[in-house]
Amino acid sequence: MKTDAILRELHQIRRQIEQRCDNNGQTYYEHLLEVQQAYASRLVRRQPTPRLSVPPTSSFHSS
Repeated sequence: MKTDAILRELHQIRRQIEQRCDNNGQTYYEHLLEVQQAYASRLVRRQPTPRLSVPPTSSFHSS
């Protein structure tokens, strides 16, 4: 599998954060929650798309 430079950088950053968290999953999770809260105003929250309503049409009769 070919890995591009962006993915390599992301993996490297993740490993650095894991090391700072002493490779403890709970500590890593808590760190991610802190980052998420710090940037909450920047997170994208998509609203559900409204359902399409189809207006009634006149009766269609084929001949």
